[in-house]
Amino acid sequence: MTDFSNEKSGLKFSKAEGSGNDFVIFEGMPPVKNFQKFVKKICKRKFGIGADGVLVFEKSKKCDFAFKIYNADGSRPKMCGNGARCIALWAYKKLKIKNKKLKIETEAGEISAQVKKNDFVKVEMPAPKNLKTNFNINLGAKKILVNFVVVGVPHTIIFVKNVNEVNVSELGREIRFHRIFKPAGTNVDFVEVVNSKYIKVRTYERGVEAETLACGTGVSGSSFVAKKLGLIKDNIRVLTKSGEILKISIDGDAIFLEGKTRLVFDGEVSV
Repeated sequence: MTDFSNEKSGLKFSKAEGSGNDFVIFEGMPPVKNFQKFVKKICKRKFGIGADGVLVFEKSKKCDFAFKIYNADGSRPKMCGNGARCIALWAYKKLKIKNKKLKIETEAGEISAQVKKNDFVKVEMPAPKNLKTNFNINLGAKKILVNFVVVGVPHTIIFVKNVNEVNVSELGREIRFHRIFKPAGTNVDFVEVVNSKYIKVRTYERGVEAETLACGTGVSGSSFVAKKLGLIKDNIRVLTKSGEILKISIDGDAIFLEGKTRLVFDGEVSV
């Protein structure tokens, strides 16, 4: 029998998910020389822990805490809605930050989060910016009518009749790298409006470079644009790819995202 008693301990982490959007959480920046390479390694499914991204908890002088997010490809977005929900629950439970109404510092600005019953977490998203509705982009010989908004990160939103019939991976990737959105690129959301209180959203995420099971900023941006176009009301339910429902409420330019959040497990990973 192999004796592991003298094995060097790895880096401690937690795994969390919000509507299937999953993350590895570290308390502070791990002492890794090439952290972006490390992120890509541990996010790789089958070969690593597996995640859509990594969240790094940091102390803040002006808020309850701060966090940074790294996408699965090592890139750094300014904000992540489901990531904010996950790290809010993690901080509340693991670090005993018992204030259920939290102020969080992000690179997209300060946001608020509220830990509710049964591990539901509600966050106020960054104020939407750079809204542009109903314009065409060329994809080869065809034109596609799109909308655009930044909710911490850029999102291009396309309204479709049946979201289940969309080839999200192929069309999403084509739009994500479209010349009009260079150099930063864009996330791409496909939205089916079922009625004024219920929509379905599927998202191709920049940095993950695939469709994810849910995207907090994508659901928020899609709902905001739909509201501006008069397609939905202020309070709606959103069906994600994971099958879980996220709640969105809109008050002017204030967008609130709420949903079930789970701490999946704790572990250690070797460098």
